[in-house]
Amino acid sequence: MVYRTLKIPVVVFFEILETNNFQLLSDEGLSENELKDIWNQLYEKYSELSEEPGNNQLNIKKKLEYLISKYKAVVIAIDCLKSGYDNDLVSFLKSEGYVVSKDNYDEDLETIKEEANDLLVRANTFSSQLPKETKEKFNIYDILSSYSIILGYDLDHESVSVFKFLSLKKQVKNKIKLLESNNG
Repeated sequence: MVYRTLKIPVVVFFEILETNNFQLLSDEGLSENELKDIWNQLYEKYSELSEEPGNNQLNIKKKLEYLISKYKAVVIAIDCLKSGYDNDLVSFLKSEGYVVSKDNYDEDLETIKEEANDLLVRANTFSSQLPKETKEKFNIYDILSSYSIILGYDLDHESVSVFKFLSLKKQVKNKIKLLESNNG
């Protein structure tokens, strides 16, 4: 079986989100790339349907990780190129928008290293947009339990799909608004 829709159990969805264990999507031996493609489609659909401000945080984290990874790759390429010219590494740097010429090889590498620091500056900008981590973390079981209490009925945590989870989230939000307006 392969989970290709948001009928995937929400506990499995959030475990994949936390661990990047894409193997949880299938028991059919699909390749890692196939599983990543399926996951990206699922996550994109989840993001579209979710009204959660945390989605923006996830996008910021993605951008942050991308910039840090790009910085590391560029610095490693430069360090390797300092010991000798390599077409593949030069092609990589050029594909990232950097200029490397044989005439000004050493100077170009130094310039690229300085320019790569801009990636860290941009990463720090994204990092500052993220909320500070709190020590208390909630897992999906805690969230589903609180939804059960607020809505007044028991949920079988293992069988709640992502679709149902999003619906429950809306119900909880509406019930809280109703309670606030009645007490307001």
